[in-house]
Amino acid sequence: MNLSKLAVGFSLLLPFGMSTASAHPTVHVQSGFTISMYRVGNKTGIEVEQNGVIRFELEKTGSNITFKIRDASGKVTQQGTRFDAIPASVLSAYPGLKDSLDQSFKPVDQNDLSNPNSRAAKLKILRQHNPAGHAVIDRLKNKEGFDFFSGIDRGESVVDALDTGVHEGLHMLDGEIERHDAQASYFLIDQRIVDAPRMKTFHRSQVVKLMTPQEKSDHYVETYLEGTSGAQGLEVLLDELNAYAHGAWTTIELSEGLNERNTINPGLVAMMDYTAKYLRLASAEQKGLYQQMKGSRYPTTIDTLWSQAETVLNRACASKRGGLDGTWKARLRHLYQTAEKGTVESFIGRRLDVPENCR
Repeated sequence: MNLSKLAVGFSLLLPFGMSTASAHPTVHVQSGFTISMYRVGNKTGIEVEQNGVIRFELEKTGSNITFKIRDASGKVTQQGTRFDAIPASVLSAYPGLKDSLDQSFKPVDQNDLSNPNSRAAKLKILRQHNPAGHAVIDRLKNKEGFDFFSGIDRGESVVDALDTGVHEGLHMLDGEIERHDAQASYFLIDQRIVDAPRMKTFHRSQVVKLMTPQEKSDHYVETYLEGTSGAQGLEVLLDELNAYAHGAWTTIELSEGLNERNTINPGLVAMMDYTAKYLRLASAEQKGLYQQMKGSRYPTTIDTLWSQAETVLNRACASKRGGLDGTWKARLRHLYQTAEKGTVESFIGRRLDVPENCR
């Protein structure tokens, strides 16, 4: 998995009024700048940030686009409503921007099987090699979101693109299927649905208190436990645990089916760790909430999502094509030796063991 392409979430981007993060930017980290793509409702957008300042932004609604170019102080210096009006100097200043615009914003005949960026071509690959990923996108009502997030950049593997597309499509699907009596709903790889009960949970950013300095240096901490993303609760953290499992399953199956070598996104292990730390923190500092959670559907839901993650990781550790990076395999084994392991076991009511193929 190309880890320069990361899925990140911000609660302020929620398009459906749901508690789960249904719109997640995809970030391309370059030397000195980042390119972020996002979807909010029927709008899609892209931003280039350099030294903490948005230097370029484009938003598309339907077939209409608007773009703005800003100087180093953030002042708008140029704007327009056509792709061909974007100065070549801007495209050359930020390598990767043109590819991102071409793949995710310019019109594509979605039924053209000869175009690898068409929906039809991507769904054909998923149908043949990754039925679970195909089931997510097939059920998704708003498939334009999948088209947007699965744009294949020049030189990028279709495996990376479809991992991202399924991951983000799953977030959107979880938002679409949310049940009226639930805080959040999760569509599983085996196509069952589990829920998080309606309950106010504390910000997931608090789990940083349980981290070692080495753990805090992990880029997933900045992405998921800081800023507005860190201000989200347990139900959204579980949505990430579910999405990373789906994305990893897609990478494994496509890597094996297409005979490519890739590694799954280790965000799956990170989300397991954060979930375990969240439960440990709740049991130690939020005893009333912890007991309320334990008496609800949460134990069954977390047990199901954790088991799903273990199944995915067990397959990854055995795969000769879509494996788990060795550093993260060691981190997974360490997780099963921590105090958090006992907390999870107590919460879900069963014993935990490192997935057999990852030992």
